[in-house]
Amino acid sequence: MRIPSYQTLSTLLLASVSLVVVTEQQGSLPSGPFMSMHLNVVEETNGIQTLFQFTSIDPAVKSFKTSGDKANRFQVFPNGWLILNGTLDREQQAFILLKVEGLKENAEKLIGPIIISIKVVDVNDHRPEFGEEKEGIVRQHSRPGRPFMYVNATDLDDPLTPNAKLEYSIFRQLPMHNGVWFFQIDSETGEISTTDEGTKQLNPEDEQKYELLIKVKDSAPPFLDGTTAVSIIVKENLWQDPKRVNIVEHSPGPHPRTIVKVQWNNPGAIYELRSKERSNFKLPFAVDSYGNISVTKPLDREERDEYVFLAYALDNQRNALEEPLNIHVTVEDINDNAPVCEPATFEVQENEKLGSSIGNVIATDRDDPTSENSLLKYQIVKQWPTKPQDSLFSIDQYVGNIGRNQGNLQKHEASHYNLTILVSDNGINPEELSTECIVQIIVIDINDQIPVFVKTEYGTIKLPENTPLDKVLIKIQATDKDEPSTGSSEILYKIISGDNRGSFKITTDVRTNEGSVMLAKPLDFETQQSYNLIIIAENPEQLVDGKKYNSTATLNFMVEDVHEPPYFLNSSYQLSIHENSKVGTSLLKVEALDPEGSKLSYSITSDPLSWVKINAQSGEIFINKEMDRETESKYDIKVTATEQGGSFMSSTVDVAIFLLDINDNDPRVSDGFNKLFTCFPVMKEEKMIFKAADFDSQYGFPFTFSIDGSNNDWKLEKINGSHAYIVTKHKRYEQKVYEVPVKIFDNDEPPRSGDALIQINVCKCSTAKTCFVPIEDIGHASIGLALGLLLGSLVLIGSILAVVFIRLNRKKKGELTAKPKKENTREENVPLKQVQ
Repeated sequence: MRIPSYQTLSTLLLASVSLVVVTEQQGSLPSGPFMSMHLNVVEETNGIQTLFQFTSIDPAVKSFKTSGDKANRFQVFPNGWLILNGTLDREQQAFILLKVEGLKENAEKLIGPIIISIKVVDVNDHRPEFGEEKEGIVRQHSRPGRPFMYVNATDLDDPLTPNAKLEYSIFRQLPMHNGVWFFQIDSETGEISTTDEGTKQLNPEDEQKYELLIKVKDSAPPFLDGTTAVSIIVKENLWQDPKRVNIVEHSPGPHPRTIVKVQWNNPGAIYELRSKERSNFKLPFAVDSYGNISVTKPLDREERDEYVFLAYALDNQRNALEEPLNIHVTVEDINDNAPVCEPATFEVQENEKLGSSIGNVIATDRDDPTSENSLLKYQIVKQWPTKPQDSLFSIDQYVGNIGRNQGNLQKHEASHYNLTILVSDNGINPEELSTECIVQIIVIDINDQIPVFVKTEYGTIKLPENTPLDKVLIKIQATDKDEPSTGSSEILYKIISGDNRGSFKITTDVRTNEGSVMLAKPLDFETQQSYNLIIIAENPEQLVDGKKYNSTATLNFMVEDVHEPPYFLNSSYQLSIHENSKVGTSLLKVEALDPEGSKLSYSITSDPLSWVKINAQSGEIFINKEMDRETESKYDIKVTATEQGGSFMSSTVDVAIFLLDINDNDPRVSDGFNKLFTCFPVMKEEKMIFKAADFDSQYGFPFTFSIDGSNNDWKLEKINGSHAYIVTKHKRYEQKVYEVPVKIFDNDEPPRSGDALIQINVCKCSTAKTCFVPIEDIGHASIGLALGLLLGSLVLIGSILAVVFIRLNRKKKGELTAKPKKENTREENVPLKQVQ
């Protein structure tokens, strides 16, 4: 028996202890075949660790050889256990490539090598540390949130884990005024910037230096941290909006000429100007590398009186270092524009009062309206024509208002005047900066002449009383010396006396002022036989003061009598009466008059059913026969009034009699619904619909229905106010015709009822769901014809079925895989049975 050596015993003892430790810590040892693999091992773990057990080891393997770890902390025992005896430090070595070979008893390689990649898993065992303390410079009014410096800390732990993920914060600011933080730090990057309040309040005149105490900590337990101090110097911000620049328009050169300067806080900035309006607008300004802004050409205030654009400071990548500055340039005015005006036309009446205003001359000057460069003066330099005299008009020298000055205007002497107005500004050279405006003044005629009749007496004119309204009876004429085709010369004719009934009217021809006299109402000899009209001629335009209309004409009309037919006092008559009114009842009285006063007689000239009669002397109409609303609901008749005594002239009037309904008809089964059928044998509950009707329109719908309760075969089921079902009560019906008594009630109070006998034919049905009629019932004389028709029909149907069958067989294969159509299962609202 071979005695193991001391080294072998130590190794076995170490392996046993390791196995016990692993078993207690992990519960079971990870194991697997002898092959390359990857293992994770946590750093800083003290003691012996069994990492893996290789299984299915060749019995010929007596030992293992490991290499790749200079500290010889890894060992594989003959039983396949991989042991770590030592401590790993990720910061010294994060990955270990261990090579393992299986050896024979003579130390020759039997299996392997395999590669075991060991990753050393990090633990949070290093505190983050800052470098040297930093000093930063911040400019007054710098943009909030824009970094001006940063701090940086390092952590030796794994940067891909929370152990080295750092978070920055400011925990103290010195000095601190009223608890207001002037600075902020990005928790991830360490970038320091000003807060909104810092941008507003930082001022080197108040405080030039601030101290910030900054903390950094990692993001995993035990959350190790570190601190540092930062000094911040506050300096004046040179990047500020300059004052508004004023440039006189058309200023002499040379150009470009510097007008203002902008300056970034540090050297090396690139300056650039941009328009605030649109990108393609070319500014008449430029900036050089020193921030000097110059105007590149003379400016014109009338083209543009102000420029507002942006000045940028850019870094080498042409990124804006700060918000741009607003540059305001105002173009100052000089008196370089003459006034302009457009021709104007005004109207003035002949009698316009002296001193009154006629109109304003509108002139404009493109110079600055707030300066005296645009102050204008007005002067009349010429009037044409000068008759009846010169200086008929005046003008206000500063307002341009034209007024009546002196003299009298007469349209017949001058219908219009042209004025030449000199408009000049108040500049240095008013003679050079002036313009002439032409103003036309049209003289308007005033109504100072009254119309005068050419003829004042027209004699007597005879008019038959049936003269039509649109006939011209006579034409009259007056003249006016005012300007033609104006309201002053237009003539209106007005009847001022002799026509109290308004029987006449006069229209005027606007071209000739001729008046046409016509009737406005029909003449009536029996009412008035003569008219003496006094007519005055006027203008629509008001007369001037002191003038009055005084020209009149007289027209005399004699009305001639014309025999006329009588006329009814009403153009038509109508009344309503119940249809059961008694014979002899008075309906109404018609009344007619004769213009000549002749007696009249009345007669009915249209009475289709002879339902009425009339009293020939009084015109009273009576019922002659019983009336029936179901026969005529509106009964129209005609009544004629005829003169007595020779002429027999007559007139006719329409009379409409509306018959009011009474409940005088029994309700009944509507035509076509008194014979129903159902198929034999009865296999389920069948419903047969019928409909009720009533000749009385008011007392019919809605109906109610009933059936004798002792009836063992049928029952009723109401559908609505007009329809109901007769429903089977069992399935034991014979093949015969059943008579079902039904009672129908109308809607009157109390209701009126009607008895109906509905026949229901229980019959054998054809495929069309109608009663089948045997051939022998058709009639012996028609049997041959019926058989011929039947056989012909069968042959035709057979041919059609054969063609369909062949086509279906051809399509069968293609339709086997097709999805079958869903059967239409829609139910009709009311299933109807055909009437047999």
